[in-house]
Amino acid sequence: MQYGYCRVSTKNQAKDGNSLEAQEKLLRAAGAEIIFKDAFSGTKADRPELDKFKKTEEKETLKTHNLGGCIITKSLDDGTSKLKWIFREESVNPVDNGWRALGDTDTEEYINVPENNLVVDFDRFVEIEPAVLAIYNMPVGTDMEFDSQRKVFIDSNTGKEYR
Repeated sequence: MQYGYCRVSTKNQAKDGNSLEAQEKLLRAAGAEIIFKDAFSGTKADRPELDKFKKTEEKETLKTHNLGGCIITKSLDDGTSKLKWIFREESVNPVDNGWRALGDTDTEEYINVPENNLVVDFDRFVEIEPAVLAIYNMPVGTDMEFDSQRKVFIDSNTGKEYR
């Protein structure tokens, strides 16, 4: 769930296209689902909605809810590798979303050891690499390489790039 915050301090802002409604529309277009709004002068330190937003952001930023579990390598989870390969298979049960991910240091021998593969909630995977949200809805059969420097997914079959 994504959160947003907007504020106006003068009535003239509405005339300039910066009304709370205009700001809210932009935030919703950017993916915000819950928006906190204040109508206070910038000289006032007391902004109750901003305080709520900050507390929520600390707990909820970039959280995805009910997106299922996925399988990643232990090296991704413990930070000893970076995301390199990601593919989507048919789900094996109702909570499995089908995503599988491998790190840049993972060898065939490494991934063939069952203890080196973990089932994690997709939230955990987003914490490791937030860019995966951009491809979450790709279909079964998706097979991509991740360029961690450019934060781009490259389709292994077509070469098309996704951000």
